[in-house]
Amino acid sequence: MIERYVLNQSKLPTIPAPHDAVIVKFGVDDEFLVLYFEDNISHRDSVKYDHPNANTLIMKFHLLNPELDVYQWERILKGEAYILKNSKKMIRKWNKNKGFNMSYLYHYVAYNSIIINLLKSENVYIQLEVDYIEYEWIEK
Repeated sequence: MIERYVLNQSKLPTIPAPHDAVIVKFGVDDEFLVLYFEDNISHRDSVKYDHPNANTLIMKFHLLNPELDVYQWERILKGEAYILKNSKKMIRKWNKNKGFNMSYLYHYVAYNSIIINLLKSENVYIQLEVDYIEYEWIEK
């Protein structure tokens, strides 16, 4: 089942966040950022009531701008800060890691824009310019 959320209309949609689900792979090209979630996603609290028969979720963000802003929390000198990273390098690094697990925490939605907060060993924000988002629920 595919759900589409459009971000360039006068009324913004309420987009559910799979806030406790684990991302196992990223895909990115000039048109889409794609997040592939774990199998058996329906055991997660944020999913089990709305999609009890879901096996996995694929989130597709249709990009208006192929440049992604990835900010990662890091210690620098005597403090800590969010550092702007090279998005393509970061996604390649995340996909190379065996046992890659990154949790989807939440997102902020605005007109043609979304900011996604993820967590691995450090906090990561991804800022995107998008006109729509598709949730593809794959049933068991």
